[in-house]
Parts: sequence; structure tokens; C-alpha cells
Amino acid sequence: SVVNTLLLSTLTLLFSFPAAIILALLFNELRIGVFKKTVQTISYLPYFLSWISVIGIAGSFLAIYGTINDLRVWLLGPDTERIMFLSKQELFVPLLILLTLWKEVGWNSIIYLAAISSIDVQLYEAAKMDGASRLQQTWHITLPCIKPTIIILLIFSMGSLFNNNFELVYGMQNPFIKFDVISTIVYSRGIKQANYSMAAAIGFMQGLISFLLVYVSNKIAKAVSEVYIW
Repeated sequence: SVVNTLLLSTLTLLFSFPAAIILALLFNELRIGVFKKTVQTISYLPYFLSWISVIGIAGSFLAIYGTINDLRVWLLGPDTERIMFLSKQELFVPLLILLTLWKEVGWNSIIYLAAISSIDVQLYEAAKMDGASRLQQTWHITLPCIKPTIIILLIFSMGSLFNNNFELVYGMQNPFIKFDVISTIVYSRGIKQANYSMAAAIGFMQGLISFLLVYVSNKIAKAVSEVYIW
């Protein structure tokens, strides 16, 4: 369960953290006001859904007679074999990561958009006069200016490496899937079996490890970039 926790948390961080930055940069490039606000709103909306709602939507789309299988049959022909996506062990972790991205990346991009909006527009105007392209302006102006925000959020994110989304993992499990993480072990063996001492001990260790990860990450960031929390 510890290995599964680290695997899921690390992959989620590797995909979701840069995805929020990339999405904010893409939003910043949109020039049509109405379209920009509409796209931003659509990207934020999943954040306000509960995880059980997200799991229900995923179940409807991925069911054997769900939208994805219906689309495959429509494209490939009526003889196409329907796939039980939710019973595939190898698809379990990718599905968790995709659902996390869909629900949270749009909301997480707000912080980066706020940091981008505070950049002095004269920097971009000077870059245009020097013949810099939009990509060059992003690389040499936008990213360096929001680097402190990126580093601070990365430091906080490091504390989640030994934590995971219990609701999503537990809700997506079924008789075909065997994938336990620390939080599901705490629930099944600590709470359901009334082994509260074990649950409390694991919770304490998770908190301690999370603090140490944040502390070490902060020290590294301070030494490398001089951007730190304390």
C-alpha cells in the first residue's frame, strides 16, 4: 500500500502540477474576452462537483453500455466487442490521474493566472520591439516572473506525496480491482475493524513524513533558487 500510495501521488503530481501551469499559459494567450471567460468557466466547473459525482460520471461513461463503448461501436461497427474499462487493472491508475486532472487542473490554474496578471506589461512591449515571438515572451518573461509562485506551490505539493484522494481511490475500486493505498488500509483495517490505535499511528506518521518532505523541499529551494517559505 505504501508503494501504491507513492506511485499514485508521484504520478498525479508529475502530471497535474505542470498541467495547471500550461493551462494558465494557454489562457493567457487567449485574446477574445468572451471566449476566454467561457473556456475558463468550463475548466473550473468540475472542481465544484463532489468526488462521488465524478466517480458516477466516470462510471456512466466507461460502463459496458456507456458512452465510450457506444462510440466505439458506432465508429468500428456493430460487431465491435464492448470493453469493461473499469475492470482493467492496468487502466485503474491512469483513470485516477485523468479524473484528478479533469476535476482540479482548471481550478489550480487560477493561482498562476493571478501571478501572470501581475507581470508588468511594459516587459512584453519591450520584448515585442526587440522582435520576440509569443513563445519567446512566455519563456523569457512569463515563466521567470511566476517562478517564485511555481516553487512555493511545488514545495507545498511535496507534502502530499504520502497522501492521496481516499474518496476517489475507494470509490473507483470494484471486485475486479486490487489496488490499496494507505488511506484505504486505514479505513478497512483501522476504522471498520475498530483498530483505532493503528489508524491514529498511521495518520501521525503520514503527517510527520509530509512535514519532513515540505521542510526538505523548502531547504533545497532556498539553496537553489533563494525562493522559500520560511
